[in-house]
Amino acid sequence: MARRGKSKSKRSTAVQDEMKIKKKVKSQFAEEVNSWQQQAENLTSMMEKDNREFKAKLAAINAKNEANEEKCKSMEKEIETERTKFKELIGKHNYICDQMKQNLECPVCLEIPRTGPVYVCPNGHFVCSKCKTGSCPTCRDSMGSGKSLLAVSILELIEHKCKFAECE
Repeated sequence: MARRGKSKSKRSTAVQDEMKIKKKVKSQFAEEVNSWQQQAENLTSMMEKDNREFKAKLAAINAKNEANEEKCKSMEKEIETERTKFKELIGKHNYICDQMKQNLECPVCLEIPRTGPVYVCPNGHFVCSKCKTGSCPTCRDSMGSGKSLLAVSILELIEHKCKFAECE
């Protein structure tokens, strides 16, 4: 029986040693789990902070984007307004040029003289130098030797069709 007691005590010591080792391993495992949990909490906290910063930056970018879109819309409206004004101005310019060409057109050959002199009757009617005769073709008054310097100045400023048939 003494042997049995010794073997029980050896077993109980072995069990106790094993229990101590298990407690130590369990304690180390718990510490490691706590460490991992702490790291996870730290990472979660950093991610939440980064997320808040990102959202703030995104909100600022969106605000700038909206402001830029408003500026762009405003500029588009301004451009369209200026484009309309420009088209009106071109229309007025073309109308004035057409009126000047019609007034400078010779009533005989129906051409716009390219150079002076442009003869004028006492009533103000123009005739090109090729078609000048003794009387005005418009009012039949005597032509005389009157020349219009203003008509020559305008002729030098307006566009003329090319005198060659092949040109466009």
